[in-house]
Amino acid sequence: MARKLKLKDISKGQFSGLSSVMVIGFFDGVHKGHQKIINMCKDSSRGKGAASIILTFNRPALNIVKSRNYKKLIFPFEEKIRILDGMGIDFIISVGISPEFLKLSPESFCKDILLGLFEIRELFVGEGFRFGYRAGGDVGSLKRYLEPAGTKVNEVKLLGSGEDKVISSTTIRNHYAEGNISRIRKLLGRDPYIIGKVV
Repeated sequence: MARKLKLKDISKGQFSGLSSVMVIGFFDGVHKGHQKIINMCKDSSRGKGAASIILTFNRPALNIVKSRNYKKLIFPFEEKIRILDGMGIDFIISVGISPEFLKLSPESFCKDILLGLFEIRELFVGEGFRFGYRAGGDVGSLKRYLEPAGTKVNEVKLLGSGEDKVISSTTIRNHYAEGNISRIRKLLGRDPYIIGKVV
């Protein structure tokens, strides 16, 4: 079972001396593409004798910028954390998305959060990863700020599956809208389900 923390509660020095490998992403649905990159992080951490860390977010940035329900989710945040917890990672750190957090520059995110709070030996992000104020940061930004500090940055190519050129949460949402359960099952790697109270 992973140790679950909120980023806002982590103090400077709390992870001092703990070498780690981190993966960053929203991971809505925890589909096969997400599973691939998380397992890469886990395998690398074990090979290095380091802790594995997932850094994920409690809601989409667009739901702050545009409206509360702009982007519908495959799973509630709590269910996503439950599934991530079963993947054998040491730490799951959740980031509370707020207007203040969205104003962080790419440099501040890298220097104050990633380098300021953690000792990351290797970082994994998905292809096309963006971060920071107005999504101004990319993989090039991560390499520019982190690699001089000794952190290897990996951009992992997105998976495809059959007629779906890319496995993505957006693709899965589209299949939900069309009622295409067989495609959803294939992209998630498990049966889809609904959580709610029976009345």
